[in-house]
Amino acid sequence: MTGVARTSMAVFALLLVFCLVSAPAAAQRYPRGMTEGRNSARAPQVLGDGVIRFSLLPGDCQARSYGDGRGESDCGNRNAKSYLAAGDVRTGSSMLYAFDVRVAGGLTHAAFHNPRAVPFTGGPDSRLAVAIWQGELIKNHLVWLDLDRTRGLTFMGRRCAAPGQLGNWTRFELLVKWSAKGDGVMQARCNGRTIYAVKGAPTDQNPHCHVASHCEPGKVKHPKRINAGFGLFFDAEFINGRSIRPRLPASGLHVEMRNFKVAKARIR
Repeated sequence: MTGVARTSMAVFALLLVFCLVSAPAAAQRYPRGMTEGRNSARAPQVLGDGVIRFSLLPGDCQARSYGDGRGESDCGNRNAKSYLAAGDVRTGSSMLYAFDVRVAGGLTHAAFHNPRAVPFTGGPDSRLAVAIWQGELIKNHLVWLDLDRTRGLTFMGRRCAAPGQLGNWTRFELLVKWSAKGDGVMQARCNGRTIYAVKGAPTDQNPHCHVASHCEPGKVKHPKRINAGFGLFFDAEFINGRSIRPRLPASGLHVEMRNFKVAKARIR
């Protein structure tokens, strides 16, 4: 090989190394139809075997405005999120939302007593959810899947998984016809067991409507679109009327999900 050829090969090798080092990191491969939530403070991680890990560490929050004209943000409201968002569906749609969920590394977060939640849960409230369904209107949360080590995994106050089972995979399924009329249907199942069921009633309303559940009591709202989010949603607590940041342990919060299914359903 001539000196010119050797020099050319060396330059090519250097350029190849430079390109490999300079290339941007591969984009996360989230489940089809899902994207990182606009207000995520920490991007969900794709692990092996289709598992997605959601994490929050002390100090995490997203400063980006909600974009609804109020100028509010998670950092301003002392909230923290790490989640994937599914596409909006129109009210009137029948849908199945399903996934497996488990807590990674244990859970120290306990429920606290929230006087506003007494009519719905007897008082315990976690302010920590792993799935939320909401309309497009302001303060329009509809239903959610709560998590804490006091009650475990709960949906509308009904137990889905006990505290001692949180490290195991739990299959959660929500079958729903989103409706503003009297033909709404909603059924929540955990590992094949029905824990909550409503039929023949509007499902575009929050059945646990109080201020701390992102709902305005006494105001009837009929969203035209409904979206779903999966991951970690940690809201501020109120102690003696004062908002405080979520109690994130030094090791953080970590949940894992897999086997997502978000699809149109046929409800008879």
